[in-house]
Amino acid sequence: MIRPLAALRTPVVPVLAVAFASAALVIPTATATGAVAAPVSGAVSGTVAAPARVGTTSAAEADPLSVTIDSMTPSVIPRKGPIRLTGSVTNTSDDPWLDVKIYPRLSFSPFTTSAEVDLAAESDPRLPFGDRITTEGHFDESIASLDPGETRAWSIRVPREVWAAKISGAEGIYQIGVQALAANTDGERPDNAIGRARTFIPLVDVRRPEVPTSIVVPIRGPVERHSDGRLADVDGWATALGPNGRLAQLASMVDGSDTLPVTWAIDPAIVTAVEQLADGNPPRDLGVPDEEADATEDEETVDEEVPTGAAQAWLDDVTALADAHEVLALPYGDLDVAAASANDGLLYGLSRKLSSDVFKRLKVSATPAVAPPSGLLPGAAIDEIDPGTTMLMSDEAVPGAADDEEESDQPSRLQLGDHQMSLYDATMLNVPAGDVQNALTVRQRTLAEAAVRSLADDTDPLLVNLPTDFDPGTSASDFFAGLDRPFVDVRRLSTNTGGRTREVKQVDYPRRQEQRELGSASFTSARELMEAGATLDDILADTDGIERQTAEEALTYTSYMVRDDQFAAEQLADGATSWLESRLRQVTIEAPSFVILSAANGPFAVKITNGLEVPVTLSIKAHTQDNLEIRAPGTIEIGAKTSRTIQLDATASSIGVHPVDLVATDSQGRPLGSSEEMSVRSNSVGKVIWVILGVGVGILFLAIPVRLIRRYRKSRAA
Repeated sequence: MIRPLAALRTPVVPVLAVAFASAALVIPTATATGAVAAPVSGAVSGTVAAPARVGTTSAAEADPLSVTIDSMTPSVIPRKGPIRLTGSVTNTSDDPWLDVKIYPRLSFSPFTTSAEVDLAAESDPRLPFGDRITTEGHFDESIASLDPGETRAWSIRVPREVWAAKISGAEGIYQIGVQALAANTDGERPDNAIGRARTFIPLVDVRRPEVPTSIVVPIRGPVERHSDGRLADVDGWATALGPNGRLAQLASMVDGSDTLPVTWAIDPAIVTAVEQLADGNPPRDLGVPDEEADATEDEETVDEEVPTGAAQAWLDDVTALADAHEVLALPYGDLDVAAASANDGLLYGLSRKLSSDVFKRLKVSATPAVAPPSGLLPGAAIDEIDPGTTMLMSDEAVPGAADDEEESDQPSRLQLGDHQMSLYDATMLNVPAGDVQNALTVRQRTLAEAAVRSLADDTDPLLVNLPTDFDPGTSASDFFAGLDRPFVDVRRLSTNTGGRTREVKQVDYPRRQEQRELGSASFTSARELMEAGATLDDILADTDGIERQTAEEALTYTSYMVRDDQFAAEQLADGATSWLESRLRQVTIEAPSFVILSAANGPFAVKITNGLEVPVTLSIKAHTQDNLEIRAPGTIEIGAKTSRTIQLDATASSIGVHPVDLVATDSQGRPLGSSEEMSVRSNSVGKVIWVILGVGVGILFLAIPVRLIRRYRKSRAA
């Protein structure tokens, strides 16, 4: 059930205000990113910049110590036994801190509604809550010092008798967190904590109803390449695929789901990129033998170690896990579907086909899906999507979502014509500045939402669409184990079909989203890249993969992921186009500047040179402005690094000088880049003129005897 936050804040503000005044109740935080298209953090760095998060609040001043909670066992308040917390603390200041102590704290009173949880999640993380637990042995005092930039682990065990004394024991959602206190080098200890972290922990009776819950895990992000087709930022990819990297941890998170079903949302461009890394990150294959390709490489040498082993291991893990879980196939390159519908209506179909091809090659069963990072699409874009496509949309798409509505009026799905869209809460995983997002905090926020629904006997579907740049961190493998609770029924998205569907005639698409769409220049650059790739692919005799490769590259530059640096993406596309065109220009045509025909038609020769290391097949197209026809062979084959003289035939139907532009093209008539301007002079124009001349000669020969007879008669008369 989707709950507009604006409609829910009003009734709880007075309650929370009183709580703040008494410092007995505070506001926890949900942790996740806003719904904006952002590059993959730590996976692909470079020219595509990360945008600011949407829906966040800013802290007045950053704490000198950054604290994270990486694990919490159990994930709910237990009937008996301790609560264990582990995490890390990092000194982000320029000064050392001494005698660092990490104290746990719990709120006394629980939240019992989604409105309270939402508002708590958006609050300033510095707001206090509950009592700090200072009982000896139940806080971490093992960190004697913390130098600038240094990170240390901490661990806390809170026995039942301690935590039970700190809470009311009523069902609901409690806040739990830690605070860091320390002394400076002068031995002075600030009065307040200098680092903190917080999350939620539910207390729910096992007899409460189950809430159907689906978790959508994204594999998406920007993909950048050098102009020769090699992946850029190999070090970034190595980090993402490494033991604690984002992509590796996402796979670990799903692997830890055990029997719980997971729904992936995968951009196949990420999979293709990792396949390229596993193959050693080669440039585009022109069919050149390896030894010759090395000798002709014109790109700068990049001193980066390609993570072939990590890439292959990740591919193996993901394809194996895909067999056990539901996979949503995003359009290839995470195409900006909204912008494409306005600028290039053919790209969506192409991205859909390429996406399908990747999953078929991997033998992965995948369902076509569209899930814009913003959760929003204009109606015109929706019209271009096949009605059978799975669509994930934000509750902000509901017409009038900003208006105050009763919770019972909020749908789980929208029906727009033949299109059905599953809805998720757009603000549920927003992160206030100062809070850290990881698997633990997102899991606890999900449990909190499921718990308040269970307490209210609200069993409408809960859809949690993890943010585009979600990084689970080191606690990834515990994510789903902690969700396995009696009040949570984890399901695949395709089977989470309860709740209410609202039929609408339109969807809301805010002006701010329209302004963020990719511009026409991005699609022009992408189309030029695809055209150059298709042309080079067409003339090369020993390879047929360049057209597909360049189409895949072009789509990554029309992605949601490049919205925040469109110009940089256009430059990358233009650079790749220039690389391809420089190869096309190595196939040249030479023709004489002037040709004189001795008759109405006649031959002349041109020279074709192939400067490439591979054979090519091309055509010649002649552009003329008047009554001249140039005939050339349909296809012309030229060996690698060779030249060939080709005879062309010219036929003129008028006398004079005829300008001609000879262009080397592929089989589809697309120019390679080489052309020659020449002139053809015709001095005779064929059968017609011969007939005219014949008639004239005939008349002349008839006139001679007539003239002789007349002279003879005149002489006789004289």
